[in-house]
Amino acid sequence: MDSINSLPFEILEKIFDYLDLYERSCALATCKHWHSILNCTRFQRQRRLALAHIFQDELTEQEKIAVQKCCNLRVVHYEDSGNSDSESAAGSEGDQNEQRIGRNLHSIENLFRNTPEQNLNDLLFGRVLDLESLSLETGYEICRNIIRDRLDSIKNLNELVLLFTGSRFPTPDTGLWTIRHAGIQILKVQMPVDGKHLSFIVPSLTSLELIDSFRWSLNMLNTHSEQLRCLKLKLRHIEMLDDLFPLTFPNMTYLEIRNNPYKTGEQLRFTQTRNVLDEQMEQRFVEGMPRLKKLLLEGKFTFLRMGMSLARCAHTLEELVLEDQEIEYALLKSVEMLPNLKNLTISECKFRTSSDMLPTLNLPHLERFNLFNYRANIVFDKGLGAVNSLGLTLWADKNYKVLHKICENMSNLERLELFVNVKLSNNALRHLNKMGKLKSLMFHYTGPSLQAWKHCPEVLSVRKLSFRGCEMDRSTLLSVVEAFPNLYELFLDKCILFYCGDTVELLEHNYINADGDNQCREELRQLLPLCRISLMESLLCCQHSIV
Repeated sequence: MDSINSLPFEILEKIFDYLDLYERSCALATCKHWHSILNCTRFQRQRRLALAHIFQDELTEQEKIAVQKCCNLRVVHYEDSGNSDSESAAGSEGDQNEQRIGRNLHSIENLFRNTPEQNLNDLLFGRVLDLESLSLETGYEICRNIIRDRLDSIKNLNELVLLFTGSRFPTPDTGLWTIRHAGIQILKVQMPVDGKHLSFIVPSLTSLELIDSFRWSLNMLNTHSEQLRCLKLKLRHIEMLDDLFPLTFPNMTYLEIRNNPYKTGEQLRFTQTRNVLDEQMEQRFVEGMPRLKKLLLEGKFTFLRMGMSLARCAHTLEELVLEDQEIEYALLKSVEMLPNLKNLTISECKFRTSSDMLPTLNLPHLERFNLFNYRANIVFDKGLGAVNSLGLTLWADKNYKVLHKICENMSNLERLELFVNVKLSNNALRHLNKMGKLKSLMFHYTGPSLQAWKHCPEVLSVRKLSFRGCEMDRSTLLSVVEAFPNLYELFLDKCILFYCGDTVELLEHNYINADGDNQCREELRQLLPLCRISLMESLLCCQHSIV
């Protein structure tokens, strides 16, 4: 095959599906063939046009044409704070008179200009738009003046995002505002204050995200509980869960609950007031989501409210994400009673235990395990032997013991990702060859030293090696080549490469972009002739001795 362009059009489309928006913009400028593919209807519908300013002036014709062609639109309106402060700071009386005349002329001129609301209204409803996704970030009253009851005129709309910002929020005298649309399936709302004046009639809704406030939306949750498949909540207080738990969501597949950190008094009061009725309510809530596959819980006591209930009913949950939790070790062990659990992520959590023994987990069906920013250790014994993907933050100075346990007991591991916050021991990689199925190895922040690589045996199975935010020199790269003779992909992202030979007594370091340095790439290709190499955002340190 001469080049990638010889692939069929449909295959190239599938490949470009894996690119994010920035990568697609880069691919657009590669060649005419790629430009024509990425400009087809399929990819055009995935692009998002963003307009962000105060909208004091009407949009240009070019902007109007762009809006008319796009399918995904994001509008960010910055409220104009005016210049009263600068005007009050005027010095002389003559300057003040000139400014007064200027203000009068400016106010007369404004009588014949559209307001930002009118410009935004003309943008969205002055012509027929083929929008599928609309995001508005502005004040509540401004947004209400723009949309009113005309959202139904955008026929193909299936996603709506309303992020209310600024200081213009509803007051007690504000009337009711009802947003109606028959086709909206995805809705995201951020309301920092009580939103009892706002309601939605969206019969096709399947995905809902609510940020900051929650109680005002209980009626909407109750109305759509049977059809919701995805629910994301960011709660101000964990007591709001008491309003959520009486509801049932029979078709829910993804649930995300986040709450703000607690004050010490609130924590104590909450643990003292929980009773049997609370546990029964939590049990009914969990049993009312039989189709739930993924659960994300962030904030103290969220897992305490639901963990044991999930275990008692042996829920068929497949993925569990715990962030910023503080729970007992016995509650952590409850995940062992989830028979279908395949993915488990624990991030920035604290688990309390009454003994000095390190916690163990027996999860024979677990496939993916991530343990990030967790200072205590977990014993990586045979109970985690089925895991094929492991992400881990290493804190302990004796990190070689943790890695030795992983190498001995997790023989099915295919992917290992290490976030290293301390220096790796020289013999940390000594038993790496015991993982005969390991294909991908990743290091973040601190790469192994030259001595550590010299102690690393030859690992034939590894095909992909990644370093991110590490410092490496030529000697280390040579040791890497020796350790992984079958390496097919090497990624050096945001690394510093000491490239020009051995260190001398006095050095002058000149940093250049290694990604664009052909000489650096050429030498790496000579070291790894059959390997694909990436140097994204890496720096090359050229060392020169000073006479």
